[in-house]
Amino acid sequence: MKTDFIPFQLGEEYDNFEFYLNEFEDLIICDKYKYIGVDFLSILGQTIKCIYLYFNSDILVRVDVILKAKKAQKFIEISEVLNDKMRREGRLNYLQKKILQMEWFGNKSLLVLQGNLEENSLCIILTKKKYLTI
Repeated sequence: MKTDFIPFQLGEEYDNFEFYLNEFEDLIICDKYKYIGVDFLSILGQTIKCIYLYFNSDILVRVDVILKAKKAQKFIEISEVLNDKMRREGRLNYLQKKILQMEWFGNKSLLVLQGNLEENSLCIILTKKKYLTI
């Protein structure tokens, strides 16, 4: 799955980012860090609010890019852009009566666009499949 529009790639080592991370949360199967670098300000034409990187045994297994875009219309616009970039339609899910989720599956990874209707927020997630529900 080609995700060159996301500034991080799964499988990268912790050492590549250690000076740009603030420890955020110790999860059972991985460690979550907030990326504090200022080299990535936007993605797909949208301003980035924050980025979280998840590491298991010092290997990057998930990236959450939280966007400042907050309207449901932005979910539709961004999902259309991602459909073009992924060269196929994503699968739409509706979770817990408050989360719209568009998914694009690759061989070993998963790209997800989540729109939380209750919190009025948007997030792009790149992850290995088993780390989606952490």
